[in-house]
This record gives sequence, structure tokens and C-alpha cells, in this order.
Amino acid sequence: LSKSVWLSFTASVFVFFLLNFNFYPKLLPYQSGHVLAQKIKQSGIDVSKIYYLDTNERNYSLDFSLHTLPTTINSNDLKSLKTPIYIFADASQTSILKNQNIKVDTVIKVNHYNVSTLKFKFLNPRTRKETLAEHYILQLGVNN
Repeated sequence: LSKSVWLSFTASVFVFFLLNFNFYPKLLPYQSGHVLAQKIKQSGIDVSKIYYLDTNERNYSLDFSLHTLPTTINSNDLKSLKTPIYIFADASQTSILKNQNIKVDTVIKVNHYNVSTLKFKFLNPRTRKETLAEHYILQLGVNN
């Protein structure tokens, strides 16, 4: 009994270290929030000027990494901007803005995958690119 307990304990510790120091650190760069936050800080973008569109799409890892909760803005209010702002957007939100003839400049573009829902197609390096979405930080209010 004692031998099986030690064997189980040793296997658990091995799996713990394998997952936490090899597997998950390689996955997390695909969750765009942390990568976006690093690039935002490197670009010198004022965090208080980052918004979400009111389409209920949020990136909680971005909120966590920026240590702030960006507010939402209505897409109808974007045409009358007096100063430039930045919007977090995915591909569908970007197409909404373009359909409304709102001029946007892509400042940051990164690949994204929700790593809490792992699928074999993502885990396979040959098919990974097919599963990735794109997330953007867009600048609005310049030359509208």
C-alpha cells in the first residue's frame, strides 16, 4: 500500500511539473490578452484610451494583464470622436466597423485561441493555424 501511494505521489508531481513548466507556458501565448497587453505597453498606448465595442465581446485576459477594466463604447458614437481612441476588436467587430464606414488603423494584430477549450486540431502543430482567430487593437478618431 505504501509503495502504491509513493508511486502515485511521484507520478502526480511529475505530471504537475510537466504541465506547469512545459505544456501551459507554451499554450498561453496563443491566448491573446497577455500578448496584447505587452504590445500595448511597449507601444506606449495610454491604457485609459482603450475601449471595447458594445457587442459584449471582452478579452478578460487583456483586462487582467492591463490591470484595468476598459469601458464599452457604442459604435454609433465612433463617428463623432474628437480625440483618437483604441478599440479591442476581433474579426467580426472589425467588419462591423468597416460596414459602418468607420476608418480604423490596425495598431496591433495577434493570433488568438481560447486555451481553456483545447481541441486536437489546435494541439496538432500542422493544423493549428486553421484554428487561430485574430484579435486587434484598432485606432479610431484619426482623419475620420
